[in-house]
Amino acid sequence: MKKTFFYIFSTLFICTSCTDEQNQSDIDSETMEIVNVENFNAFYDLLDEINSYTESERLEWEAKMKFTSFGTICDNIYSSIDPKSFSSYDDIVRFVNDNNSYLEILEEDGENYCLPKEEYNCERYLMNKDRMFIIGSYVFKKFDDEYVATDIENFTALKNSSSKSEFVSSTNAKVYTFDKVNNLRAINKISLEATHDSVIGGSDTYRIKLWIQTEDYWVMVGDIRTDREIEYTISNYARWLGIWWARSYSTSYYVYLETTDDISGQYLWYGGSDLNVSIKSLNDYLRYTIESGSCSTYYPYFLSYNCWAKSTKGGFVTLIY
Repeated sequence: MKKTFFYIFSTLFICTSCTDEQNQSDIDSETMEIVNVENFNAFYDLLDEINSYTESERLEWEAKMKFTSFGTICDNIYSSIDPKSFSSYDDIVRFVNDNNSYLEILEEDGENYCLPKEEYNCERYLMNKDRMFIIGSYVFKKFDDEYVATDIENFTALKNSSSKSEFVSSTNAKVYTFDKVNNLRAINKISLEATHDSVIGGSDTYRIKLWIQTEDYWVMVGDIRTDREIEYTISNYARWLGIWWARSYSTSYYVYLETTDDISGQYLWYGGSDLNVSIKSLNDYLRYTIESGSCSTYYPYFLSYNCWAKSTKGGFVTLIY
């Protein structure tokens, strides 16, 4: 079913937060292709909406907004690579190092994976080409190991910096820096507890991975509240020269997750299913407000789960509890 685009902001518009006319002029010319939203709640709403799109729907949204996200840029470069064109493992490493603004090699499960940059960052499709966006009167930039935010009038200096230390040394601006995280949600939430499980199946040349998690956390912006999140990811990989590459394969799956916690007693279930759908990496999640305020400590856990995924490449995984 075709989704209706949800425009949480009217356009990728020019920032008007600054009072200095010269600074404003510089920002106007720089921010024509950057996500600019009013507050964190609006950002989260947009984030959920964009992540619910199929790839074609997201690309249509970007085209309508005259905006190409950092995630799309990395995906396009990654999809153009033929792993079979490399003659050795060292050739792959050299190529990734030469393109390390868009590609990286990560070690997971004792194996090496070549992936697009920020592959596990759910904000990757809201970052512009410089890995930046604007929320309210703050401009954010994602460096490799952390987010940095500063007042909007420092936009150009932050854009031109390759690291937090470079930005700090080049300006006297106030910097709002946060824990080294891959996910902006962690900036404004206090995680209470998370429970996860995962399984990998396949062969020496192909693998499929199924990952599930439930988490409770306090949202510390706007109306402070306690939320729970249920999430699952299904990913397909193939290996060349000792490195795993994300690949799209026809996959069937079924996911059913049911959770509660030790305080609220509220039950929450979520899942999905499909047959013979092309999947490279499918991530889906549900967020739900458990309680207003943050007066209690919640420890979420799975009451039950019944999950499986199977690819036409022969891999099959299952998680049952």
